[in-house]
Amino acid sequence: MSRGLMVGLVLGVMVGTAYGQPNLLTNGSLEVGVDVGTHVELPVGSTGISGWLVIVDPIDYIGTMIPASDGNRCVDLNASPSSGGIAQSFATIPGETYNVSFDLTSNEMTGPAARPVRVQIDGGTIYDYSGVCQP
Repeated sequence: MSRGLMVGLVLGVMVGTAYGQPNLLTNGSLEVGVDVGTHVELPVGSTGISGWLVIVDPIDYIGTMIPASDGNRCVDLNASPSSGGIAQSFATIPGETYNVSFDLTSNEMTGPAARPVRVQIDGGTIYDYSGVCQP
């Protein structure tokens, strides 16, 4: 079975069957993709980040502009004009339990602010967060 994962405001994502298990996602730390320099805007429908699809609105794919929590690249999903998202499909086994983890921060150029994030699998929300994040 293939499941779709949509994540908002993430820096790195991991899906595994148990803690310490291999990441089921392709390019979970977002390191492989187009040349970004400091950053580049990716439009809806872009596959510029290997294994990921840009959905909803454009995102900023960040190189050297903002430090990443894992590796050298991250995404700013609250780019102009509004909040975007990234998605990826991956195989699952019915009845199996999966752990989803990701890093979330505020863009250091905008300071602390409310940063909503929603994780969805097959269109159903499994996690909502709307707290204030510190850069």
